[in-house]
Amino acid sequence: MQIGVRRRAIVVWALAVAFLLFTAALAIAVFAGSANGETSVPRIGQDHWHARLVFYACGVKQANAPFWERGVNTEGDGIIHIHPIQPSEEGRGARLVKWFEYG
Repeated sequence: MQIGVRRRAIVVWALAVAFLLFTAALAIAVFAGSANGETSVPRIGQDHWHARLVFYACGVKQANAPFWERGVNTEGDGIIHIHPIQPSEEGRGARLVKWFEYG
C-alpha cells in the first residue's frame, strides 16, 4: 500500500512540475518580444507582407488594381504588398484602409 501511495505522489508532483514548465514556456512565448510589445506588425525596412486581392462584379473577375508605389500598394498583380516606407504605414498604421487611401 505504501508503494502505491508513493508512486501516486510522484506522478502528481511530476504532472504539477510539467504543468508549471508548460505555463512558464507559454508565458515566455506570449510576452517575449520587443520593448513596445508589437512583434507581429510590419516595420519599416524589415517586413514585406502580401495579401491576395481579387475583384468580382456580377460573378465576373475584374482586372487587377493598377500599379502604384507606397508602403501599402499593389503592383498590378492582384496582390496587396505591405512594406512600410514611412512611420504612418508601420505598426498599427499598416492597415487595409491605407490601400484604399492611396489607390
